[in-house]
Amino acid sequence: MSITNPKELFLHELSDQLNCEQTLVGVLGTLAQEVDDQEFRSALEKHQQQTREHVQRLERAFQVLGSQPEKVTCFGAQGLKQEHDNFASKESPSKQMLTMFDTGAGEKTEHYEITAYKGLIEKAQLMGQQEVASLLQQNLQDEEWMAHTTHKIATRLAKQALAGAGV
Repeated sequence: MSITNPKELFLHELSDQLNCEQTLVGVLGTLAQEVDDQEFRSALEKHQQQTREHVQRLERAFQVLGSQPEKVTCFGAQGLKQEHDNFASKESPSKQMLTMFDTGAGEKTEHYEITAYKGLIEKAQLMGQQEVASLLQQNLQDEEWMAHTTHKIATRLAKQALAGAGV
């Protein structure tokens, strides 16, 4: 398919974000099972449910636009997933180090999504698609909450690990 106008580009980017969220539903479940911090596990489980809702909102956005999502792969989400999988399998990290790695991976992922949603919201508003922008804004708020929560947990875990290491 040849993209020739801003609406086609918007639909492509929206499809990419839908694939991102669909991918992350599974990733969040994996992370929740492997981390050893209860606060982080709970946040991951909550965000997994939010991410299921993100998928529903994105599907609703396509309905509002009278379009169907494209079959695209979000290589950003795939790359972040692959980075996690490689670290977990090749580095043989302790449970504590894997949890710390996962907080960093979570922060990267949330900031990737925040950037994507901000761009999509701006384009939706410029196209006069206020209902779509509102749906995307709800997803953005969840991503910002998770980024803040993950950062707070990552800081606490780093302080604990450094104190335990005598650094």
